[in-house]
Amino acid sequence: MMRAISAAVLVTLLAGCAVPYQPESVSHPVPLAAGAFDRVLGVFHDRHARVAVADRDAFRIQTEWLPFQRGDVPGYRRSSVFRGEGGYLNVIVEMYFLELGAGGVTPSKIVGDRRAEQRLAAVLEHVLAR
Repeated sequence: MMRAISAAVLVTLLAGCAVPYQPESVSHPVPLAAGAFDRVLGVFHDRHARVAVADRDAFRIQTEWLPFQRGDVPGYRRSSVFRGEGGYLNVIVEMYFLELGAGGVTPSKIVGDRRAEQRLAAVLEHVLAR
């Protein structure tokens, strides 16, 4: 009986891990209007300053890992926009925090920042609607 319960717990945990993170979708006309890449790149330069990837052909823009703080906890965050299925743009904002442990400072697990993704998607929607 205990073996069956353990197997059920393991299957549940693995199923949870199998669900990929869903990026925030950006609502915009498809196909994208001429100049859309430059407008989105401009938003990234204005908001983040340091862009690490700017691939016009793939429509992929990504910032470097930039320092930020949530409350008293320091961390790093990077933002990305990329063209997904159907030509629509998606946004991902990833972050991790610096945790103090017995072995010193270590990075936490990288997680998505849903609120930052929603804010960035809203800004991009406004810029792409012009």
